Amino acid sequence: MPLTSFSTTLVARVVPWAFTLITGAATVAVWLGLLGPDATTALVKWSMVAVTVVGSAAQHFFLGRLRHVWLDGDTLIVGEARRGVRVSLRDVLEVKESRMQRLKTIKLRLSRATPQGDTIRFIPLGWAAWLTPWAASPLATELRERVPELDSGSDRPPALR
Repeated sequence: MPLTSFSTTLVARVVPWAFTLITGAATVAVWLGLLGPDATTALVKWSMVAVTVVGSAAQHFFLGRLRHVWLDGDTLIVGEARRGVRVSLRDVLEVKESRMQRLKTIKLRLSRATPQGDTIRFIPLGWAAWLTPWAASPLATELRERVPELDSGSDRPPALR
């Protein structure tokens, strides 16, 4: 069962590259003087370079960390559906969600590191994430309910269950 919205692909893969291409094209246009004589000052030129470099790096760093997630019984599949990393729900320490943000995400903190890292972020499936950013995500609520049930007999301290 997919837990990730299609918008994860859009936001994590398309938006950073679109930002880079658009600001890069604008920077080239400024450097070639295609936007008029007011845009050819050194300050404007170097400002455009800085916006392109810093903005692109930030876009790729923050949005590129979003992952695709599927639920298969009591196992999360992170990455690609067939070749993704399998993570047991028992390895989930914490389920957090963003609220009051345009981009609602769910963050899963894991007890062990995986090739995808020890934190998994994704945009949840469904329109509720976009239409009601102030409300709890039904998916995050379901994950919170499932994780303690699976881990009730664990030898981990209660604070980490």
